[in-house]
Amino acid sequence: QLQAVPVAHLEGLTNAEKSEMIAALKSKVSALYREVESAEEAVLVLTRKNEMLRRNMKVFRDGVTAKINALRERLHDKEEELAEALREAGAKAQNSREGDLGQDSHLDVSELQQRVSHME
Repeated sequence: QLQAVPVAHLEGLTNAEKSEMIAALKSKVSALYREVESAEEAVLVLTRKNEMLRRNMKVFRDGVTAKINALRERLHDKEEELAEALREAGAKAQNSREGDLGQDSHLDVSELQQRVSHME
């Protein structure tokens, strides 16, 4: 550990002692410079990793959003298919109640079951 030395104290030192102190100071400055360089490199690496993680997170979030939207669309389509099947079944039941017993007008339960199972 280097400490400040009063100028008056330096006057009493020999040139060899002064040179030794200067060499120690240079060594300490060099070590500190290496530490700073190493820390700067570490900061750059961490910054790159952080940027990569942010990009990956955005890609993942966008992918999840796209999947959710696709599932919502499929659900909406299935709901429309089910509503149409229920309307058709209701119309067939209404026609049956009105006495129209034709092939196309009566409620075909197996056909309705097939449509519902197709929607699943």
